[in-house]
Amino acid sequence: MNPTSPTPDSLSQRPVVSAPIASVPLRALRSWSASRHVWLHGAAIPLALALFAWLASHSGFDQAVSDFFYDATLTRFPAHDSFWLELLGHRVAKAAIWILAAGMFAAAIGVGRTWPAANERHALWVALLAMALGPLIVYLLKQTTGHHCPWDLKAYGGFAEYSFDWFVTTTNAGHCFPSGHASAGYSLIALGFLGHAIDRPVLARTGFIAAIVLGTAYGAIRVMQGAHFVSHNLWAAAIDWWAAALVFTPLLLAHRR
Repeated sequence: MNPTSPTPDSLSQRPVVSAPIASVPLRALRSWSASRHVWLHGAAIPLALALFAWLASHSGFDQAVSDFFYDATLTRFPAHDSFWLELLGHRVAKAAIWILAAGMFAAAIGVGRTWPAANERHALWVALLAMALGPLIVYLLKQTTGHHCPWDLKAYGGFAEYSFDWFVTTTNAGHCFPSGHASAGYSLIALGFLGHAIDRPVLARTGFIAAIVLGTAYGAIRVMQGAHFVSHNLWAAAIDWWAAALVFTPLLLAHRR
């Protein structure tokens, strides 16, 4: 026997290296990943945002922030009269979302035949639906909720009383809750889910970051102008996140099978 070759006794004495991750069935790992998506993005994050929104509106935080941007001497929000803030922060910013959506639509109908591939075009259609659903829900809520804009409230030189009412008659609706402008920015959360669906981590990270940054910036501009409270923006984020997660769940579940 070759002295260098291992003997049966030496083989039995070798330590056994355990591989706990490898021992887990691949199907179980995929199921856990899919379940994590449903519970994290479809429930935990939207509920957390809704909770923060509720706390902001009931703790006085909303009013404290709006008070900071309100000039009691002039009885108005000075930022409301800013031409450049209205043009760039409101009109142009919202138009940029429409331009992005138009570009995604062009790609989805196959304007460029080399990219995207068929499965990616399908994911783009889902992303477009996700981007539209959240703002659509926000728009419909604005027609039936009793919350007024800060600039409409008597505390800020307006005509209305502050109200926590949600659903009222359309004639009594405040037409201000949740924030439509913030919803446009937060709708980009769909790009984060799109990146996951087509296995593009850079797009996923970019989408999530862009949604948070732009949605927060858009919302902050409208708070400065007296158009919304902070809680209005947080509710918009919760609705957009939940809507995008809901739309993408079937695609992501199928992707992980």
